[in-house]
Amino acid sequence: YRTRMLGPRGHAELSHFEERLRSVLGPRMQPLAIELLTEAALDRLSSEAAAVLVEDYPPGADPGQERMPFLREVLGILEHDGYLHLEGTDYVFTSSLIRDWWRARFGFGFIPAAKRRG
Repeated sequence: YRTRMLGPRGHAELSHFEERLRSVLGPRMQPLAIELLTEAALDRLSSEAAAVLVEDYPPGADPGQERMPFLREVLGILEHDGYLHLEGTDYVFTSSLIRDWWRARFGFGFIPAAKRRG
């Protein structure tokens, strides 16, 4: 599992998930989506963590625009496309395979939301 599915061979087969984000979300929403998914891949994505992560992403040309509608839009797409689903009040990956692959692909060097405050 670790060497075949999560290694280079698996990356070639699973990289379409990353490519799909690029094509569906575009350059404005994709960076936030990657951070949200990485947070979820490391554990779970709580609403508190999502609020911390979205602080670095202005939703449009005006940095003063509301971030919560932007966050809800990105999360809605990730849920609709089957990356995440709600479990209680937190988002989790729908697929354990995709979660593990995402963690291997993006987890190194990622700073979780809980460590970004203060």
